[in-house]
Amino acid sequence: MGFDSLPGRKQDELLRTIHVRLQTGKTIFPETGFRKPAERHNFDGRLLFFEPNLPTMYDYHIVVISKEAVRYVRDLLAGKKDDLGSLMRSPFHGTLVVPIIGGDKYYESWVPILDGLKERDGDSLKLNTKHWAYHFMKKYQKNFTWKAHANYSVVSYDEEQSKRYVATNIEDNPIAFEAPLGNGRMLYLPFYNFAKEEEESIFLRDLLDAIENRYKVPRDELVPSWASKTNYRLPSEEEVERNARMVEQERISLVKVKSMLWLDGVELVNSVAHTLTKLGIQCEVKEEEGKHDIEILEPELHAVVEVKGLTGFANYQDIRQLLDWQVEAEKGDERIKGIFVLNDFRDVEPELRETMMREDSGRQVSIHQRRRKNCYHEPLLYAHNLSTVSDIQTKRSRKVH
Repeated sequence: MGFDSLPGRKQDELLRTIHVRLQTGKTIFPETGFRKPAERHNFDGRLLFFEPNLPTMYDYHIVVISKEAVRYVRDLLAGKKDDLGSLMRSPFHGTLVVPIIGGDKYYESWVPILDGLKERDGDSLKLNTKHWAYHFMKKYQKNFTWKAHANYSVVSYDEEQSKRYVATNIEDNPIAFEAPLGNGRMLYLPFYNFAKEEEESIFLRDLLDAIENRYKVPRDELVPSWASKTNYRLPSEEEVERNARMVEQERISLVKVKSMLWLDGVELVNSVAHTLTKLGIQCEVKEEEGKHDIEILEPELHAVVEVKGLTGFANYQDIRQLLDWQVEAEKGDERIKGIFVLNDFRDVEPELRETMMREDSGRQVSIHQRRRKNCYHEPLLYAHNLSTVSDIQTKRSRKVH
């Protein structure tokens, strides 16, 4: 939608372009990187993205929106929002490709789902070498710049989420990424620019091929929608699906345990709390209350827990924060302990991390240990040493002083 010409068509494809036309009496000054909409194009607002009698379960639908359409005809796109949403939720798969030309204001009226976009600009891209679109992005990297990024960092992604980002800026904010939608997905691309219309057509052809190679399912692997109806289900099918759901839940749980090795912030706090719960330890997350991060509520151990995810060493301020929380908590329970959970050097592979805290941090612990014999300092719990649940259970069995 919004392109002046179509790319070359393959034998099994039906390509259609919906032109955007300069509105009568409206003046638009050319902007860098944008084509000015032509007055010659005819446009029928009643056009659908696909003919009702054409789609079958074997069709794969891709809608590519041009940056000119996003910039100049958002009212038109807003009128197509339901069509775009229904396309992605149809029994057949679909992909909606959207170029990022700025912040949320360009998308909130028509994009079916929107991950918040923060308006910034730059020309440095870091490509995700593990993403299926890597080779396509690499080929056209010199044509890409970026005008906005998603308002979060990919360092907080788990293994499954990390498969969705296509490229980031130097601060690890996504500037190209995927988002699931119904049976299909949205693909956000960074801003692109080509000197010639022919170059853009080749770009579109490569884009369509990359998406099709990744997502178009061969006919012999497709299952018709009626196959899931009750009267067509096999006797053991329900039990197999129930077992599969249980396995998937356990897999997600284990990934959350393992994510202690790379997370920080509230995500790390939640991961540690999940792991403690999985080990049968009663605890509550307190981070949102502006207090210590976690509180352990076991008959034999009442403790406040401070959780830190760092790219380097811990220091005495990190230890002191825990001690401050412990002193406050002792007003309600004199036997309460303080536990420091540290995921230091979280950006480094665990086997390569340094395992000792900075000397002045250890000296601070020693001073407080002499002053407060009931403070739980040793052993300090290091997240990067907890590589398996069995290892965690071994450490848990140590006698608490």
